[in-house]
Amino acid sequence: MAKVATRNPGLALVAEGENVLIVGTVNGTDDGRQGWVCRLPAHPEARKAGLGRRLVEELEGRLRAQGCEKLNLLVERDNPDAIAF
Repeated sequence: MAKVATRNPGLALVAEGENVLIVGTVNGTDDGRQGWVCRLPAHPEARKAGLGRRLVEELEGRLRAQGCEKLNLLVERDNPDAIAF
C-alpha cells in the first residue's frame, strides 16, 4: 500500500470505526487517463452498511478532480459479495 500511496497521493483511503479500529480501505490508482479501484476490503462487521460505497464515491470524486473520466473495478468470479457490490 505504501508504494501505491506514494505514486498516487490522496488515493489510499482508510475508514476508522470506534476506538480507531480500521473498518475499511480503498486503494486507487490513476494512469493519467483512467482510474482503478485496486482493493476494497471491509471488516465483516462493517459490511452491508454502505461503507464500501462511500469509500468508492470519495475515491471517484478524487479521481474526477484529477481528470479521470473512467473508473475501473476488477472483480474475481468467486467473490459473490464483490459481484453484488
